Amino acid sequence: MKEKLLNNGEKIIIREIVPDDAEKMLEYCKIIGGETPYLTFGEEGLPITLEQEKGILKKMKEDKNSHFLCADKDGEITAAINVSWPNKKRLKYSAEFGISVKKKYWRMGIGKLLLHEIIEVCKENGIRKLNLKVVEGNERAMSLYKSFGFVVEGKISREHFFNGEFQAAYCMGLEID
Repeated sequence: MKEKLLNNGEKIIIREIVPDDAEKMLEYCKIIGGETPYLTFGEEGLPITLEQEKGILKKMKEDKNSHFLCADKDGEITAAINVSWPNKKRLKYSAEFGISVKKKYWRMGIGKLLLHEIIEVCKENGIRKLNLKVVEGNERAMSLYKSFGFVVEGKISREHFFNGEFQAAYCMGLEID
């Protein structure tokens, strides 16, 4: 657990997400799913039960090739980031991550704090490349990634479907040296 300051001077805790967070995470996903068109789910949240979510979080906690962190403000999960990489000899140096932040905490620096933490986790685990997909039009997120040195490496057409329209996604990557 690490205490950090937001842009507005408020304190948050960056900590690992644990199985006991399952109910909070399911509620968090419903909230963020309804706040942005750039996620893989909407306001319905994730199509899983509380027990399934507990199992997923338990498995992630036990997996040495996976880390799931959150920003916690007074017991409220305000943002989350996860990273994972394969355990295969030829692929174990490349990881993928996903990040989300509740809308009421946008522009407070939480995404920057979490991304910095995940990059440090990657360095500690010998990861040399960090990848993600970002839906076309999500300029706020792309700006964050570019500020860390991520570059667009490709574009996937029809990767995302929202409001009856297909959207492309950009593949972005950061070489960690």
